[in-house]
Amino acid sequence: MTRGERRDFLLDSGAVSALAGDDKLLDGYRRLLELAGGGSLHIPSPVSSEIHTGDPRYDALVHRMVNRLSRTGAEVYIPSSVDLDKRAGQLRFEAEKALGDKITGVDGQVVAIVERRSLLYAVTIFTTDPIHIQALVDATGRKNIDVDTPN
Repeated sequence: MTRGERRDFLLDSGAVSALAGDDKLLDGYRRLLELAGGGSLHIPSPVSSEIHTGDPRYDALVHRMVNRLSRTGAEVYIPSSVDLDKRAGQLRFEAEKALGDKITGVDGQVVAIVERRSLLYAVTIFTTDPIHIQALVDATGRKNIDVDTPN
């Protein structure tokens, strides 16, 4: 990422867990965005079903992280839609054929949301499941989507 190039970062459930539990890691990514001149961290709304556990101690970490990411004019959660859900199914089908492995519907939804977002900006998906996410990204054919692990 170069200075002045906007890049958004979207988090899957594993990345949310990693950043929610590590303030230094989260702060590092926030500084990276500031130095690069823009972009923001987001959570695709389907990930919400995987990151909320009902355990107040864990959920409090997630809520605190979301509050730290919130800022005026920028939504942390990016919603899905019926069209995006259909696209997620298509991507999932193609990626499963290529990998010979099952991929979750939420992973498909994450990449469908990212694919749409990539029409506006370059996007990096932070994931703890890079093999499945990369297969889904490959199915999009988009060149401005990267896959990385939070570290």
